[in-house]
Amino acid sequence: MGNNSNTQTLRLNLIYNNNNCTALKYCLYNLKFINNLSRSLLKKQVFLINYYISNQLDTLELSLHIFFRTRKLINYKKLNLKTGLKKNKLCFSRLLRIFEKKRLKNLKLKIIVLNKTGNLKYKNKTTVIKMYRNFKSFKLKLFNKNFNLFFDFIKLTVLFLINKTNLHVILYVLSLIFCFLQKRAHNVFLFFLKTYFTFLLTAPTHIFKGFKFLISGKISGKTRSSFKRIQVGSVSVQSIKDNIEYSKLHVYTRYGTFGFKLWASLY
Repeated sequence: MGNNSNTQTLRLNLIYNNNNCTALKYCLYNLKFINNLSRSLLKKQVFLINYYISNQLDTLELSLHIFFRTRKLINYKKLNLKTGLKKNKLCFSRLLRIFEKKRLKNLKLKIIVLNKTGNLKYKNKTTVIKMYRNFKSFKLKLFNKNFNLFFDFIKLTVLFLINKTNLHVILYVLSLIFCFLQKRAHNVFLFFLKTYFTFLLTAPTHIFKGFKFLISGKISGKTRSSFKRIQVGSVSVQSIKDNIEYSKLHVYTRYGTFGFKLWASLY
């Protein structure tokens, strides 16, 4: 009897063998640098949403899509009142210090801040209002000690609906919500996930077929670990032809380590 084939690795092999994918050509050479950059930005409460790398004429062109959290923007406003400096200069100066420590030569850096694009204010204002009305009942149950995370959750979800963020950022935000919860609130979190995935399916963009979420660990403070599965819509994991995104993450809490896995099926 042969071993069962993993469809996720087969799907990744199809991507890497594609010669038209220019963004992944030099990904192996610069992958450690990008991972260290994303970790250092997360410590400073900044999300690295997406990046594009291109090597031309012995120069490295790097464009970053960055999302500043609400707590970070509030601190910038306070510094703006004290020092009189502009908010853009403060944001970019602190990010450029990371590249100065790396001592990179022939680097062309382009930073796109998604908070400043205006997508949340004008184009998708109705989606933001609708999402706030649907999830304001969870505000005191799940976001009692961190209301800024609730607003970041709404903003990143709207950016995810217009294809500005990836699935790993959404899973990381869900892990931030879960890591500070008490054990009696775990069932509320599972109900929150089910309503959240149904909201994404019924969004006016209609880009998702279904979601599948798997959590494993000591749920509700039980002595033995178990797993819960939430599936909304149709997600065909065993097929290679379908467009499926996958992300996994470890969440460290006071009740132990939990494993998050998320599949999203796109049209």
